[in-house]
Amino acid sequence: MALSESSKICIHIGYHKTASSWIQVCAFHIHPAIAFINPPQNDFRDFWYKEAIETDDFSFNKEYIIDRMHQELSKKDISNKVLLISEENLSGHMYSGWNAKRNAERLFDLFGNCKIFIVIRNQVDYIVSAYSFYVYQYGAMSFKTWLNDYEIPVRTIYQKLCYDKLIEFYMKLFGSANVLVLPYEMIKLDGGVSLMKMFFAFINVEELEEKMFATIIREKVNVSLSPATLRLKRLVNGLMGENSPIQRRIFGVMDRFLLKHIPIQPPIMIKKQREDIQNFFRDSNQRTSKLIGIDLANYGYPV
Repeated sequence: MALSESSKICIHIGYHKTASSWIQVCAFHIHPAIAFINPPQNDFRDFWYKEAIETDDFSFNKEYIIDRMHQELSKKDISNKVLLISEENLSGHMYSGWNAKRNAERLFDLFGNCKIFIVIRNQVDYIVSAYSFYVYQYGAMSFKTWLNDYEIPVRTIYQKLCYDKLIEFYMKLFGSANVLVLPYEMIKLDGGVSLMKMFFAFINVEELEEKMFATIIREKVNVSLSPATLRLKRLVNGLMGENSPIQRRIFGVMDRFLLKHIPIQPPIMIKKQREDIQNFFRDSNQRTSKLIGIDLANYGYPV
């Protein structure tokens, strides 16, 4: 099979902070007509990230990637199945969106008019989640300082989250009918069942029995820390520098059994910051709503 000629390929490109880990771990595998090529904890996942995303333009080797994919597929039963790749970094760097356009062009070069699945998220919640991840990993900056920092690429996070730009580019490149965009907030409504039903219909696989969806009801894979825990951890990060996995686990346990239960949590952002973020994205969200045929106002997006 020539991958570039196949009409049975779907690429899930993220965005970050939109339950990608849950979709990969809990949802994709329930349909027997999907061959998930790069699931978590898989050698090919590392290869794909390195060769298809991380490598520079001069070193990018289409033939090498396709050959390695054929080797990987030879280990699987892929007859009459949709080949699926899921990698949120295809949407660009988590904070900046760097290389998002280049990644789209690489996908088209590799696979032609394959199907593209994109999940977006209310920008206010995305930014809070991204900041929380920064603190969870190592960060000691306040939210205000982090949002305006020159030393990490977070200053361009606003451009990354103007979803209409990337969506429109993918639709022009792959065709509008080949691009499905859904809001992350759908997952909160019914545990992800509606979102996955729409995805399965998009890739033209048989509808599953309702009982099959019982196994995917939203079970958090990556759990966010409470604001109280984040504030304490930020102070510790400032004193100790970059932290270890053991330290992160300790804070996870503290959060789960103690700090998360504090009745009044300190806000991560103040009202003025929230309003400024909302106002920045209104025009973009209106354009996105038209592109994807979904009124994002119904899901709490600023429009």
